[in-house]
Amino acid sequence: MLNIAALRQQQIPLAAEPRSPVPFHILMKPIGPACNLACRYCYYPQDENAGQQDG
Repeated sequence: MLNIAALRQQQIPLAAEPRSPVPFHILMKPIGPACNLACRYCYYPQDENAGQQDG
């Protein structure tokens, strides 16, 4: 005969529950003025030749 109290004391999980993915965020920003995002808050100089090198 099964002793339910003894089984509860062992605390054996019946099945492993699948874990949901942990949410995360990524912030990407340009490292120079050569960008095509056209953000309203851009702090790089708005020069048409920015990002282009002579050579």
